[in-house]
Amino acid sequence: LCKTLIGLGDFLAALELCAHPVLAEVRWGLTIEVETEAFNRGDYKIAATAGIAAVAQKADPALAYNVACAFARDSKLGEALVWTERAIDTGFDQEETLRNDPDLEAIRSLPEFAVLLKKFEARVEARTK
Repeated sequence: LCKTLIGLGDFLAALELCAHPVLAEVRWGLTIEVETEAFNRGDYKIAATAGIAAVAQKADPALAYNVACAFARDSKLGEALVWTERAIDTGFDQEETLRNDPDLEAIRSLPEFAVLLKKFEARVEARTK
């Protein structure tokens, strides 16, 4: 049923269904499907909500990054910065993506993003030592 709702574009209903206890074993994967499909279809608010729900189940730097992208696309720049930092703090390591992904274009010129980029660079440097 959840996959049918996703296919129909009823992401909110699919996300609500993901919370049902009977789906506990597959909840994370289904929630990520909701996040991915909602983002791909331009429903950035639901994509961010689903991504946050998935991160709450299992910390994942790439997923935190995707939440940042959804917030940036939804013009929630403060939240996009918070989630970009969370992605970096949990181990996001794709420098090229961070610097060039068009999904983050809305925050890339902000001074706070420059601070996050320096934080990212410092973590990369610390890992290589």
